[in-house]
Amino acid sequence: MKFITRWSMALFVLMFAVSSVFPQRGRGFNQSEITRLYNPGTEATVTGKMIAVLVADSGYGRFPAALVDLATEDKVIKLYVAPQWYLSRENITLQKDAELTVTGSQVTHNNQPLLIVRTMNYQGAEIVIRDACGFPVWAGKRMGPGAGRWPGRGMGRQTQP
Repeated sequence: MKFITRWSMALFVLMFAVSSVFPQRGRGFNQSEITRLYNPGTEATVTGKMIAVLVADSGYGRFPAALVDLATEDKVIKLYVAPQWYLSRENITLQKDAELTVTGSQVTHNNQPLLIVRTMNYQGAEIVIRDACGFPVWAGKRMGPGAGRWPGRGMGRQTQP
């Protein structure tokens, strides 16, 4: 009996030690690297013409993301818009050579300048992608295609700037 008790205690301690040494991030509302980079203090508004609409397979979160190269009067800016699944669900199709006005946070990602879109004016409609703190409008909802069993996830968080 002492042998089983000792091994049970040793196993319990080992499981506790391993779980605290190798923690894994959960599916919280602030999981994405892009969400963590968003800084309301670096917001800017730019207007230009979309010269490329891309989908990034990695490096921008868990799902492929829509990226846009926006040509302004004096430079080309890379924009992170949103996960492709979100734009598809909202029936938003970004088209090359269309005019676009965006407001978002200017950050550096992978040693490259990037503007994370908060709002955009596209085809005469104002589209909100993130709130004033940079939290995505899809946070707390069913996250991505086929995911999410708890529609109330993320409720009760603070979203004041």
